Amino acid sequence: MPRGVFVAGTDTDAGKTIVAAALVAALGADYWKPVQSGALSLDPRERMRSRGDLPGGDTGTVAWLTGRHPADFPPPAYVFQAPLSPDQAAAAEGARIDPGRILLPARDRFLVVEAAGGLLVPLDPETLMIDLASAWPCPSCWPPAPAWAPSTTPCSPWKPCAGGGCRWPG
Repeated sequence: MPRGVFVAGTDTDAGKTIVAAALVAALGADYWKPVQSGALSLDPRERMRSRGDLPGGDTGTVAWLTGRHPADFPPPAYVFQAPLSPDQAAAAEGARIDPGRILLPARDRFLVVEAAGGLLVPLDPETLMIDLASAWPCPSCWPPAPAWAPSTTPCSPWKPCAGGGCRWPG
């Protein structure tokens, strides 16, 4: 049985963090965002909501939504300030992501892993988010974006990923 799930989406505000927080709360799971971009792009409402003692970005949001503390969750392998795709956010800071450094944390609890965007988001010129998802023993799940057809359901296979090595729930 998998010890986690990989939550991906199609874009910003697709609902990944809300779905991840719901899974964390329902399963008593841990949460991990391997690559966080837009870490300091929080508006004042977000900073207020995070009680001032939580980190910015999605880890802070999941901690706030679940009543957990961010220290309960492994820190991201990479954190970038600009709200861009991981490869572009890294480049804006003069950095480069080394996918070999993004290792699935060993946890006793079920682990909810949230992608930085969708499965086709680049981490570097050769590596996409789907490459991480395919390498880890977690089924992939993503919330349907509002523009998707009503027949699309969470955790259903996404066409570009089909046959790409992803493991699907069920």
